[in-house]
This record gives sequence, structure tokens and C-alpha cells, in this order.
Amino acid sequence: MKHLLIIRNSAMGDVALTVPVIKAALATYPDLKITLLSQKNFSPFFENLPRFDFLSVDFKSEYRGFWGITRLYAKLRKTGPFDAVLDLHAVIRSWILGAYFKAAGTPVFTIDKGRSEKKAITRQHQKVFKRLKPSYQRYADVFDRAGFPLTLENGPWIDGREFPLAFLEERSIFPKNKIWIGIAPFARHKWKTWPENRSAQLALELALEGYIVFLFGGGKEEASRLGSMAAQDANIHSLAGRLPLNHELALMQRLDLMVTMDSANMHLASLVGTPVVSVWGQTHSYAGFEPLGVSSGLKVEIDPAVLACRPCSVFGNRPCYRGDFACMNWIRVRDVKTKIKESLQENYKQ
Repeated sequence: MKHLLIIRNSAMGDVALTVPVIKAALATYPDLKITLLSQKNFSPFFENLPRFDFLSVDFKSEYRGFWGITRLYAKLRKTGPFDAVLDLHAVIRSWILGAYFKAAGTPVFTIDKGRSEKKAITRQHQKVFKRLKPSYQRYADVFDRAGFPLTLENGPWIDGREFPLAFLEERSIFPKNKIWIGIAPFARHKWKTWPENRSAQLALELALEGYIVFLFGGGKEEASRLGSMAAQDANIHSLAGRLPLNHELALMQRLDLMVTMDSANMHLASLVGTPVVSVWGQTHSYAGFEPLGVSSGLKVEIDPAVLACRPCSVFGNRPCYRGDFACMNWIRVRDVKTKIKESLQENYKQ
């Protein structure tokens, strides 16, 4: 049996996008075993996979710095042996680990992130605007170069098994007899986040129309802001800090629709098979982070033909050089609602 070590530590959405590739590899090659090195809190994405081990790692404490990575390599050597290492992260930490494995004779295959292409599509002048290879295909390419070519299966790719029945019954919203819509109004970087007051307005308008609205987010600050949104109407329910990730995934899978930014929640909803209306600002799906599956066409954005500066960032972490954040401020609540209604007509879960 061949044994592969996969390295992909962060961020959440990027780790989640390894799931379709890993599942396809395990399904295609019954004599293959995979060990994934990643953050502990991402383990619910990979539950019940055959011939698969999840090895959690914390680079901020136990394996911090060069000597921490050296200790980690020693641990991995005992976990193996590995026939190959697939570095799906391509950062200094994974490069150091890869160098150790190469020195010991283990082949290492590293992702091509297309950095020059991404720089070209986001630069201010002489922009080269074209659809780049999505992240999940770049992952699949690494498997191909390692000798394991594969074709991605149809979703859903993550199965939410731990349904939060008690949470829903306490709020008298189960059994489900209304349309459920999730809203994840935040993203890792503020420059790919729609103005918060508009997300709040969207949640309220949907609630007043009789939809059950669930707000997704994490951390104390987001929990407080989502709590304020939820206080607008009894049909709005904040999940922040109230459910573990596996319960959130199960609830997400039962939604009729999810509204997100270009964020981890966009990828998670798509991976569990729920249609997603995604709102895009200074980033663009052409830069490689489009959702996989049913949500690829459900985007709300200002056309780059109208706003030529888009996209100006791959990750949404650059201040707006125009100064008016037009890519998000020009998107109206009714624009998002129109896309929501279109999606519900096509995808309503009875």
C-alpha cells in the first residue's frame, strides 16, 4: 500500500478544498493511504474517510520555529514511512519539512500557486484578466505529478452528520416548515466584506418575509455583532459561539441557501451541497478561489468592465486605492435579494 503525506495547514477554506481531491484519490486508488498534516480544528471536514489519518499540528506553540519543525519531522518519520510528500501549502514551514524529506530520499511534490498569474490579474495597470486555474485543480495537479492522476467526483464532498436538533427545537424552528437561509457576513479581511449595515438589512428583510435566517461567524467580536443583527427579529438566529463546527456543517447542509462573502463559509456551504450566493469585492473568482459545485454561477459583483480596478487583490488584504471601496459599496441589498430569489426558484429543498 502506498502512503502519502499531505501538507496543508491553513486557511480554513483552503484546507476544506482539499477534501474533494483527497476523497477522489482514495476512491480511485484502493491501495492508497493518506495522512494529512493540518490544524486540529479542521478535522471535522475529513470524518469517516477510509485509509486516512488526520495529524494535527500547532506551529504557534509545540512546533514553532526551525527547531519545532525539526521535531515535527522526527515525529513524522515515526508516523511513516511515506512514499511521497505532497506539499499543498508551499510556505516556509512546508518547504523546510520538504527539504528534510528530500534529504532522506522521499520525493516531494509542491503546488504551483500561480503567483505570477495572480499578480498579473490583480495589478493596477496592464491587468491580464483571465480565468486562472482554481485551487482545487492545483491540488489535483500535485497528485497527478506524484503519479496519482484523478478526476474530481460530484458533490456533496462533506457530509454533515451531527445535526443540532436540540438547538433548533429550543428555538421552535424544527421540524423545518419554512425556507432556511444562512448569512455569513464576515470574511478574514475587511476589504472583501460587504458593509455590515447592508448584511443586517438583508437579514431583516428576509426575516420579515418569513424566512428563517441563520447567521454564521466566529470569535467574540463577531458574536457580538451577529447578536445585534439577530436581535432585529425573532426569525433571525445567530450561531456564533453556540455550535461546534461539525454541527454547523450539518445545519449548513440543510439550508436552502447560503449568502456569503468570498470566505471559508462560501467553500464549506458549496462542499456540503448547499447553493451559495457569494458577494465579491476587491477579489474575483477568476483568481482561483471560486466555489466548487452548484454555486459557481451564483455571484453578486460589480463587473470589471464597469469597475476596471477589479480585482485588485488575491486575498482581499489591500486597502482600496480608489478610497471609496466602490466594489462593495455599489452592491445594493436588492441586488443580493434578486440573486437569492433566482436561486431559491431553482434549488429549493423540500
